[in-house]
Amino acid sequence: MNILLLEAAQQELDEAIEWYANQAPGLGEALLVETLKTFKLITQFPQAWHPLTDASITAELRGLVLKIMGLTATQAVADALGK
Repeated sequence: MNILLLEAAQQELDEAIEWYANQAPGLGEALLVETLKTFKLITQFPQAWHPLTDASITAELRGLVLKIMGLTATQAVADALGK
């Protein structure tokens, strides 16, 4: 399983990373790293997460809750994860 990051979700993630980067040095990068680690865990253990609907899950990212919908294939996330 791979994760498809929709354009709107990618924009929201980019904005969050930028916001955190403006709060403290390295914080935006830390958010990206933790997000990618969580994506990797989701692809490795897809049944380990709380279902939100038939096509979505929720995953906790060190206190932040991600709502991940429509889990399908994409090369972009695979590339980011080094696969």
